[in-house]
Parts: sequence; C-alpha cells; structure tokens
Amino acid sequence: MNVAGVMALPKRTLAKDGFEMHMGTNYFGHFALTCRLLPLFRAARGRVVTVSARAASWYKLDLTDLQFGKKYGPMRAYGLSKLAGLLFATELNGRGTTIGVSSIGVDPGTAKTGIQRHAPGAVRWIGERLMDTIGYPLDRVADTVVFAATVAKAGPEAYIGPTTMIQSRGSPGYIKLPKAALERDMREGLWQRGKALTGVRYDFP
Repeated sequence: MNVAGVMALPKRTLAKDGFEMHMGTNYFGHFALTCRLLPLFRAARGRVVTVSARAASWYKLDLTDLQFGKKYGPMRAYGLSKLAGLLFATELNGRGTTIGVSSIGVDPGTAKTGIQRHAPGAVRWIGERLMDTIGYPLDRVADTVVFAATVAKAGPEAYIGPTTMIQSRGSPGYIKLPKAALERDMREGLWQRGKALTGVRYDFP
C-alpha cells in the first residue's frame, strides 16, 4: 500500500536522494518500492493500492518539470505529486494484468491526519478549519482504503473514494478518474521518466 505522503511544503525542498520532496515521497518512492516488491505481488496475485487525493484533479502535469525547478507552489506540488501517483496506479493496473497483479488508486477523503501542518500560514489555517468541519477521523479514512484493497474490482478506470459531499466523506465506492489520469501518453511518459530517474526496471512480459 503506497500511502506515505507530504503536503504543501512552503519552500521547494530536496530530499537526500535529490528528488523534490513532494514528488520523491508521493510518487518516485512509491514507484521504486512497488518495483522492488513486485515479485511478491506476482507470487500472491496481489493488489497495489496507491493513495491519491482530491487535489490530483486540480493541475496538469509537465513531464519536463517533475522536480518543479521551473515553477513551484506548495499546493501545486502536492496536487501534481498526487496526480503522478494516480497516473502510476492506473498505468500499473493495465501492465500488471499480464502477470496477475492489479493496481488501484484511492482518494481516502478529507482526513484529520495533520498532513497540512507544513503548509504556509493561510493554507494551514484553512485546512485546519476544513478538518474541524468535514474531516474524517483516521479510522473512517481507513475504511475507504481497506475497501480499495479488498473489495473493489480494479477495472481499467477504477478509482475509489467517498461517494458524497464532493468526495470529502461518505461511504466508499467508485468515483470518476480525473481527466489527466485518462491520458495514455501522459501515463506512458511518466512511467518512462520514473524508470529513468529511479533506475528501477519493471519486468513485464
């Protein structure tokens, strides 16, 4: 389950391995880890679940600027990294069917995780007020993620999330993929960039 995440760091920050922190944590790390674990998923005919977010639908990814060296904004970096994760989940599902591995993305909803604690002042304040008003406790958020992992069918365009209140909360079910996640050329391009920048190689027939 690809669930590690950072959100809205005020300044562009690089991790020790040189990746921009949002993309490194929310996408490249998941891409590389999944590759390393793929033999286990293959043996068990398992499922890979990648946690995305509502913000994945707010921006369009530029494959020439995955490190945000040209343009950086805290929420933009977060949203694009979550879109990258969703593109990965969708592409992996298509490729993984050849070896019995399924993949699905999930938006857990608005959750009281404290992930917005690094955001700039105004963004953090608004986020905290939203959490107080519509945020889920962690156990309810887990329900949506577990549904994606165990119950849902991972079809070609499957995406799981809360089905009420603009995907903020509610019973888990199938929700619409952002348009950007349906762009085959974008999914393929990001996949190739992921391999090039992480050095991992997926062994598909």
